This record gives sequence, structure tokens and C-alpha cells, in this order.
Amino acid sequence: MEIIDRITTFKQASTSFSYRLAKTPASRFTFEPYWEGYKDRRNKISSLLLSTNNVMISLDFKKFYHNLDPHKVAAALKAHLVSQKSLSRTERWAQDYVVGFLESRPTGSGLPVGSDLSHFLADLYLEKFDEIVGQKFPGCYFRYVDDLAIVVNAESNNSVQEFVESTALKSGGMEINPDKSLVYDSQKWMIANSYRNRPPEATSYSDLVYRLRVYRLKGGSIEELEAMMGKATERLPIRRLTECVTDPEYQMRVRTHFDEGHEFAIRAHRTELREMPELASKAAEKIKNQIDAVAEDENWTQPEIKPYIERYLRTLANQSLFLADESALRRIKAICERKGTSAEFRACVDAIVDQNIAHVLHMPGRAQHAVVELLGKTGVKKMLAAFLNSYRPEEGEKRNAILASLCELSAAGCGDVDFSNLNLGLDEMKAIDAFRGQFDRKSLVYDGSYTEEVGSLLSGLEMEDRLRMLWSQRYDGEIQPIFTTKLDGIYYS
Repeated sequence: MEIIDRITTFKQASTSFSYRLAKTPASRFTFEPYWEGYKDRRNKISSLLLSTNNVMISLDFKKFYHNLDPHKVAAALKAHLVSQKSLSRTERWAQDYVVGFLESRPTGSGLPVGSDLSHFLADLYLEKFDEIVGQKFPGCYFRYVDDLAIVVNAESNNSVQEFVESTALKSGGMEINPDKSLVYDSQKWMIANSYRNRPPEATSYSDLVYRLRVYRLKGGSIEELEAMMGKATERLPIRRLTECVTDPEYQMRVRTHFDEGHEFAIRAHRTELREMPELASKAAEKIKNQIDAVAEDENWTQPEIKPYIERYLRTLANQSLFLADESALRRIKAICERKGTSAEFRACVDAIVDQNIAHVLHMPGRAQHAVVELLGKTGVKKMLAAFLNSYRPEEGEKRNAILASLCELSAAGCGDVDFSNLNLGLDEMKAIDAFRGQFDRKSLVYDGSYTEEVGSLLSGLEMEDRLRMLWSQRYDGEIQPIFTTKLDGIYYS
């Protein structure tokens, strides 16, 4: 992702406050911390709302990433590409790859949600929209991903919304979601952005995170904190799920509960929870009791009830991951095997691991093994892919220790993992081989992408010329480089 700033001429608009590229090229992270942009946006809006009769109009793009046309995004990107004559070979390949990726996606498929590249491309696509709206409301327009904020005189409310809706449609074919259109005066904005001004019974996730932080700083009774959590996240008893079939109102309550009722003690920031072992221990015990209740439920096999049980298990799996609670994960696996779960449930658990994969890397070894037991080879492969995206060679011992753990994990937990399609560099391959010698070396696939780093690794080896030749052929689009050779005792095929 760091290379994207070198292959395009696009510069992020000053009105965009999300996913801002890091100002320091040598930064470990692609983007500035997300909260910096959020705070800047919030403070600027707060300052403007001090003026009498000003309001902030909050608008939201409808299904933002899903509705972006990849072919139109590709066209916008091409208009900003740096001439290939001034680029290195790797940078030229990166240009071709990004454009090819966009043009190969079906019309109407949108952009992948969560990808760093998608954030950058979406900002690029909105360049014209940001320019028009920014000129119309200079110093008063702020965008954070798909959330738009415009501070204007209260009397201009309706005309502003109409202008933005029209501009969004004309400049990018985007729609404004009417259900998320809100108007804030200074008082409402202050309440919405201040935990201290919210009522004590507030139960939103943000409120609870704030209260946990206060608890850590000032101390207090765990019982008092748990009582507050209980009011916010009280769970409906499993045995009452049967009522969902005959009671529509209760059915809606259950759905809302499952969608929004994640237990705070587990969803809170992981490091904060880890520093509160007593509370974490109680939370883990509560999870085990809930899983036991699922295991004893006789209504599991009823078609009307099974989807709700599975959603409940999915929530418990999520909580177990946050606590690195290997015994809870094993209990869930046992329930799945004994009573049978749908493919949809397995996909949900897989998605949970996707969302928390970086956290899984730092779990104790026994918890990592539990993830492998739950997900098999897919879990290890995803952890390895996340590792390669998160740690760089210069991080030394820490990086090698985690990689060693993953190598051991794949061998002990589920046998050899197929590492193909992970785009492993030669350094990762050598590290894997050094830490784990008993795996199928032919499963490692190197795609031939030539970089200066690879060049230094290959320096002085007979293979370098052949790799350059294959790279050249690939770059010209003639063939896909596939080769089998032996390098320092490792086979790459």
C-alpha cells in the first residue's frame, strides 16, 4: 500500500478526514491513526457550531463501497497515474496490478470492504464530489469515509440536502441514505460527542468503553461495574428462544439482542481487559456457563430455533477470541460436532476470525491451537497471511518468534498448511524452513514478483538471471512465471 503514493499524482482533499496517508514515508503504518482525523473533524465542527443559529447536517452515502463501480474507479485512477517512464519496475507492476484488478471486477460488484487500497481508491473516486461540495461550503464541509457533515445556517437545511443529493448523483452515481440524515444544533452535537453529558443508564458500546477506562484510572468496585454492564447487556435466557416462533414482538427483541447485544466485558479494548484479570476471569466463566446452556438446550434441532442458537454460538466464539479462552472455543467445537451446525454458521465463525486475526496472533499458544481445532487449516493460513501483512523483517526477534509459533502450530495442529497464493517472499520462505523442517516444501509458491529486496537475496546466485527473464516475460503479459528450482536447500515451485 505504501507504493500507491508513488505511482499516482492524487492528493487527498483537505475535506477528507479518514484514512489519511501517513505524513512520514518511513512510518510503519500506511495511514495516520484513525482517531487523529476523527478528532480534527469533530473539533472543527464544534468550533463552527458556536456561531448562533448554525447547525450541522449529517448525511451518509447509501451502501458506499458496495455501490462504487470498479470500472469508473479505474477510469478515475488512470487520470492520476504517474508516467511509467519515471517508475521502477516494481512500481510499474503495481500500477498495472491495481488497474487490472479494478477492470477485471464485474460491473456493480463494488470495492472490497476493509481493504486499505479500497479506502484510497474511494477517496480518489470522490475527488470531484469533494471539490464541488467543498467550493460550495468552504471551510464548512467535512467527510469521514461515507459520513458527510456540513455546517450551515439553520435556514439553509433543505436546500443544502438537495444540493448534496444532486451532486452525489451527478458526480459519481451515489445516493444519500435518507434514514441516516440528521441535523444537529450545538447542544445535540455536544451531547453526541461527550460521554460525561450522557445519562448514567446509557448503554452504547462507546459509553461502556469510556466507563471502563474511568474505572481503570480511578478504581472502584468490580461489582458496581458488573452491575452497570448487566443492565446494558442482560441476555435473554436460552430456554425462552422457543417463544420466538409464536411471539413476533419477542422474536424482534431476540433479533435485536443478537445483533447489538455483545457483552461489553469482552468487546472492550483487549489490553484494558487483560490488565483486569479478575474481571476477565469472571467474563470467561460467564461464557463457559452460557456455552453449557446451549449444550443442554433440547430445542437445538428445531428448524425455527437453530439459526438463533447458531447466532448465539457465533457471539460466544467472538467473545472467546477476545479473551484468548481456549477452553470455551473447544466447547463450541464439541457442540458443533455433537449437534451439527450449518455451513452458514461455520462461515460466520470463519468471518469472526478474519475480523480478529491480528489479535489471534498474540494469543497464548494453547489458544492458537484451539482456533486451529475450530477452523482447521484455514485458520492457520489466515493467521500466517495476517502475520505477513503486520510484521516486517526489520522487527527481528518479535517477528521471528511469532512466525515460529505459526509454523509449529500448522505442524502440530492440523498438519501441513498449503502456503500457496500467499505471495511469500524468499525471506519468509527461508524463515519458515528454518523454524519448521518437516513440511512439504513444494507447497511453497513464489510468484516471481521482482523487487530490490528479492534482488539482494538472490545476489550471486545462478537463479537471478532466470528470475529476471521470467519477470520480464510476465511484465510483458506473455506468460505467467512458474518455475521449479532449488535455492539454499529449499524448493520453490
